[in-house]
Amino acid sequence: MESFLSQYGISLKEDEQKYRSIISNKIFLTGSTIIISYPLASFPLSTFNKFRCDQCLKTSNDSTPLRTCSKCQCVYYCSRSCQKSSWVTHHKWLCSNYTKSKGAEDNDEEMLNRVSILIDKFLNDEKLDNKGYLFETFFQLMTHRNDDHVMNLIKFERISTKVHEILKFKKVTKDDLINHLCRFHCNNFTIHDSQLFIYGEGTYPIGSLFNHSCRPNAIVMYDGAIQIIKCIQDISIGDEINISYVDVALDRATRQKLLREKYFFKCQCPRCSSDEPDSGILTKIDQLIEGEECEITKQGSNNEEITTLILSNLLPHLKNNTTKTDYINSLYEIISTLLEQNHLFYISSLSSTTKLFYDQIDLKRWNQSTILGKYILSIYLLIYPRYHPMIALHLFTLGKCYWNDITGGFESVKEAINILECAKKVLNITHNEGDENKDVIKQVNDLLIMAKKEVFY
Repeated sequence: MESFLSQYGISLKEDEQKYRSIISNKIFLTGSTIIISYPLASFPLSTFNKFRCDQCLKTSNDSTPLRTCSKCQCVYYCSRSCQKSSWVTHHKWLCSNYTKSKGAEDNDEEMLNRVSILIDKFLNDEKLDNKGYLFETFFQLMTHRNDDHVMNLIKFERISTKVHEILKFKKVTKDDLINHLCRFHCNNFTIHDSQLFIYGEGTYPIGSLFNHSCRPNAIVMYDGAIQIIKCIQDISIGDEINISYVDVALDRATRQKLLREKYFFKCQCPRCSSDEPDSGILTKIDQLIEGEECEITKQGSNNEEITTLILSNLLPHLKNNTTKTDYINSLYEIISTLLEQNHLFYISSLSSTTKLFYDQIDLKRWNQSTILGKYILSIYLLIYPRYHPMIALHLFTLGKCYWNDITGGFESVKEAINILECAKKVLNITHNEGDENKDVIKQVNDLLIMAKKEVFY
């Protein structure tokens, strides 16, 4: 494991408080890939299994539609190569079971089937394409078995009994299976597409080594079943590399609850603890988004003024290569001003406003959608790191709204160009790895070219 990590310029360090941390051994510039992480096992969710290959999780296209397993007709593949790999790793042992029951009872059982088959092979010294480091890492992940809820343990007991009886392992015991399920519960990842919509689940032992922060310096993206961890700010030698386990747009109380119940720790990151560097400004973010619900429609015309204030100060930090210090200083000034004016944003309002935003898009009410979209963007710029995929994708959507808003004439087209250029900058940081992700960048480039032709020719 250590030799594998060292290839990417990172290492594992023991930590009294966090158990262990991933530390950078070299400088990572914003937008660079930190590590490519492969799954011990992964699969598409049931609603996507006809649209994504069961082995590589890539989508099909019109020229090469997915082909189903002729025996069980429950899983689909993009190529004979993927079908062969799947057969060798797990499907040979599961196909007949799928034929009888049309698949596993739930995702936990499905993951346990696939992972435990591989582990049993590994324990029997079978060759597994140099995946030894994945098993070594997986066995080191914490189970938190003594901390887990009793209802989860009852479920894990039932699933383990069933799997152990059906698959008849040589080395893996029923107790081992329960431990594996406990590891899944607090370590597994949902797999999302370029738009951040979930389509699968995976066991990524290497990815699980990265600790959580509510203000992460890295993000997790995917290319099919391959996990890509990218940095969204410059990382120096000796820095810890963090990802986020939960949506950082949630308020502190909700984040802490989710982290405690699923991952069994209390977050002490800069946004949650006043003892950390940058905590002065970052803890203030939560002061802006905590409180009772207050709908955008009830806040009056002051919204436009506040939105303009935020966007005029923070958008330049997306387009230009400003330093982290300059960006944090601007963020501090904006948040301090908003707190002084007692202008607060609430997560419940953000959710309802976002729904209204997409309702307006569906109705092709482009002018109203640009107003709502700018308001949402202003909140995103306050609560997400500046180079976050949520900001990138919202900028793209907002840019399309301005492009379609013919009532605004050339001014709307010019604003579309401004917003799309910001989207392009952030997407080139977040989406520059993997075919599906790169396709979003191409879409932005194509629209940007059209918009510029409209203005300049």
